[in-house]
Amino acid sequence: MTEEWGFDSLWVPETPVTPEPGLDCFTTLGAFVEHTDRLTLGTCVILVPLRHPAILAKEVATLDYLSGGRIVLGVGVGGASSAALQVSGVDPRERGARTDEALEIVTRLWTGDTVSHHGRFYHFDDMCMEPAPVQRPRPPIWVGGESEGALRRTARWGDGYVPSRITPAGYHRAIQRIERYTREMGREASNITRALHLYFRIGEDVERAERDANEAIFKRVGTGLALTGERGCAVGTPDDCARTIQRFISAGVEHFVVNPACDPPEYVTQLERFARDVLPRFR
Repeated sequence: MTEEWGFDSLWVPETPVTPEPGLDCFTTLGAFVEHTDRLTLGTCVILVPLRHPAILAKEVATLDYLSGGRIVLGVGVGGASSAALQVSGVDPRERGARTDEALEIVTRLWTGDTVSHHGRFYHFDDMCMEPAPVQRPRPPIWVGGESEGALRRTARWGDGYVPSRITPAGYHRAIQRIERYTREMGREASNITRALHLYFRIGEDVERAERDANEAIFKRVGTGLALTGERGCAVGTPDDCARTIQRFISAGVEHFVVNPACDPPEYVTQLERFARDVLPRFR
C-alpha cells in the first residue's frame, strides 16, 4: 500500500518505553523487508546508547543483506530524561559520548575486517562480522537532533541529517553549522542528505488540526508540538500542509519522513489523504 501511494521510503521509530503501544523497530523492519520490493527502509530514529554497538552493527547488516541494500540507519541519543535510557541503565550524561564511540565501532565492523577496540565504554579484541552489509562503503547513517553534539555528529558520521520538530528557520541555521563543521573535518557537506522528520495532520481547518495533532503527539511521546509562531509541523488543510512543506524546501530540506500526528486508528486515513492531496504537488 505504501508503495502504491507513491512513497519512496518507510521508517520505524524506537519505542522501547512509550505511553502508547509500539513495536520493536528492527523486528518490524524485518517484516517490511519481506513485504516490500523497492522502498528504502529506515529507523527514525533508534537510540544508539541502548545497544552494544556490535549488536547494532549485526542487526543493521542483517537487514541490509536481506533487503538487498535498502536500509538507512537513523540515529539519536535520547533526551536527558528519557525513560528508555533509565530502564536500560544508561547515564543520560554519557549518551552523546556513548553514541559517538558506538558509531566508530559500527562503521568499522561493517567493513568485514577484524576489529579490536578499547575505548571509554566498549572493549573487545579480534571481532569480525560477516556477512558485511550489501551497501558500500556502508549503509547510510542519518543523524537526528538539534544540539551542537548532534550537528557535530552529523558532520563526522552522517550521510544524512534528520531532525524533528524544528522550524524552517531553525533548520536553515542547523545546516549552516553542519556545513561549518564538515569543512573543519575535511568532509563535503553536499554529500549529506538534508532530511526532516515532519509530523503532519490534515483537517478541515488549522485550529482543529493543531489541537488534534498536539493531543495525539502528547499521548505518544509525552510532549506536545510547538504550535506558536513559525510551525515545525504541517497541520491544517492540504493547502496549509503544502505551504509548510514548501517553506522547509526553501530552508534546504530534500527528503521528508512524514509521520501522521493522530491516534493509531487514523494512521492509514491520514497517510492516504497525504498521498492523495499533498504528495502529488511535489512530484
